[in-house]
Amino acid sequence: PIVTRPPITVTRSPTASPTTSPTAVLTKSPTASPTTSPTIVPTKSPTSVPTKSPTAVPLTGAPIEVNSVIGLGSTIDFYDHFSAIPGTEEIVDGTTASVIIRKKSHNKPAGFTATTNGEPFSIVKGIRVYRRGKKDWFPDVYTLEGRKSDSDEWQIIYEGMLSAPNNDNQDGKSIVSTFSNGDSGFAFAEQLFSNDIAYSSYRARFTTIKTSNVFQLGEVELPGYLIPIVTRPP
Repeated sequence: PIVTRPPITVTRSPTASPTTSPTAVLTKSPTASPTTSPTIVPTKSPTSVPTKSPTAVPLTGAPIEVNSVIGLGSTIDFYDHFSAIPGTEEIVDGTTASVIIRKKSHNKPAGFTATTNGEPFSIVKGIRVYRRGKKDWFPDVYTLEGRKSDSDEWQIIYEGMLSAPNNDNQDGKSIVSTFSNGDSGFAFAEQLFSNDIAYSSYRARFTTIKTSNVFQLGEVELPGYLIPIVTRPP
């Protein structure tokens, strides 16, 4: 006789739900928000401000002591005078070469302007004037001024009087001086003062308290500090 086999029942429920629901939810939500929001804000704000302002102010190095912030290589111009003999460079050439300046009037000062020697800015701490010529022609009264640029007004650094040395110097002798000391081998008058402001150019105005409208000297030194500009490495 033919025996009928009972129908086989295949179970689907245990495998159907586990294979779909766990992966559908987990694979979308963790990756959607982190990949967009963190990168939008930080990449813009930190770089826009710092790249402009730091380069406008030059970097400066340590101040350098010098016997004079003006000298050969400085631009010298005389003003309010009829004549200057022999010329402009001799007044800051590092020697006792005579310079005679004839003023326009006895009571009106005359002098010269000078740029800083070698560096754009400097700080002056005093003035030295070496005698050359007649004692009555030595400049007694002076005013030293400074400014940072040609468009600025002159600012008074110091006003004072110089006592004319009794002895004269030989003409055209080399001067060896330092920031702290003038050349002791020559006769000079010195005035030190307090100043902490840096300037790029200077104006020295001289007046004699004698009756002459001429003053004569050998050399002018402005001891102080050069302020070097440091180039930032690439």
